[in-house]
Order: sequence, then C-alpha cells, then structure tokens
Amino acid sequence: MQNQIILEEIGITNFKGIKNLKIVFKNRTTKIFGDNAECKTSIHDAFRWLMFGKNSGGKTTFEIKPLDEL
Repeated sequence: MQNQIILEEIGITNFKGIKNLKIVFKNRTTKIFGDNAECKTSIHDAFRWLMFGKNSGGKTTFEIKPLDEL
C-alpha cells in the first residue's frame, strides 16, 4: 500500500502578492485559472514551498512578503 497525502484545504497569508486566501479542495482534481497577474504562480509557489521548501522555479530563497510591504 502506498502512503497518500490528502490535501483538504490550504490557507495562504502574506505570501508574495497574496494577503489572505483559502482554497478548499472538494474534488480529486482542482483547477486554478485566471488572467495574467492574478496570483496563479503565487498559489503554485506557496504549495511547493509548503511541500518541498522551494518555489516553482526550484529556488529555496525568495521573497514571500506581500508586494505592498516591500
């Protein structure tokens, strides 16, 4: 038997351009889509940083503060 991680929800606060966001995963597959500059990559980076300690580009150090606090 394989081990599984079942992600039910993720809360993102003060991460890159995201001030506060909660995503509840209700189905086996969740699609995140939108126009350019609507934080899709930031959501991806938050998930990868949580799970693997690096962003979508493989970097382990990057800016995680909201853009308005720079």
